Amino acid sequence: MSASGKNDYFDKLEKSKAEVLAFSREASVEQLNFRPDGKWSVLQHIHHVILAENAIVAYMRKKKPHLTNQDKTGISAKLKLQSVKVALNVGYKAKAPSITADLPETSVLEAEEKFWEAGRADLKSLLDEMPESTMELGIFKHPVAGRLNGYQALDFMLFHLEHHRKAMVKCLN
Repeated sequence: MSASGKNDYFDKLEKSKAEVLAFSREASVEQLNFRPDGKWSVLQHIHHVILAENAIVAYMRKKKPHLTNQDKTGISAKLKLQSVKVALNVGYKAKAPSITADLPETSVLEAEEKFWEAGRADLKSLLDEMPESTMELGIFKHPVAGRLNGYQALDFMLFHLEHHRKAMVKCLN
């Protein structure tokens, strides 16, 4: 993947975030905080996604100075990530890692949006700092898929957001 690949993923993440925020702005605070059947509300889904993205970025930042010790990820990482995606798409419910499961009971969209903007600015900064040659090296350890490269980490972030977006839409219907 080329240097534009990093930017392509980032642009897709930003587009998906904008779409989530757009439909969320059409709902009331009560609707956004409503927890159907005791499940997560729209704002809890958003907060979880932000926490997950921030955790991925923090992990990648921590590992970035040590990338020279990492190998390129191979077909095994690709297959493991694909397996995670398939499992979630067919309805498997994974327990959120504790770092991403500390969710407020209620929130307001504006606060979540600011939190998300800060996290995305940090992601953009990290991507700008990473030479293209390092994007294929194992920089992130997913709790199920294992060691992923930078592109795969971005791909997971996009998939994760889209996965939760579907649940958010259900919350509002």
